Amino acid sequence: MFNSHKLLNKFYDDSVRLKEKHDTLRDYRDKNLQRVRDGMALLREKEKISHPYYREDLEQGSMAMSTINQAQNSDDHDIDHAIIYD
Repeated sequence: MFNSHKLLNKFYDDSVRLKEKHDTLRDYRDKNLQRVRDGMALLREKEKISHPYYREDLEQGSMAMSTINQAQNSDDHDIDHAIIYD
């Protein structure tokens, strides 16, 4: 019986998982979080009303588990991230 475990793992690591793209996706996430911070600060400044700051953000889903996979026919990726407000 042929053992294909190593070959399947190699294919998965080389062609399906996005190890090299994790840093890029995290950079996108960080830029979006900064946009939220800046937007909320701008609202507070312009409208002179108290918009909440978010107190923390949590990585979740495939990013947290380092299991981001390549979409079959697109370059779309789901960056699961929670923003928690007071």
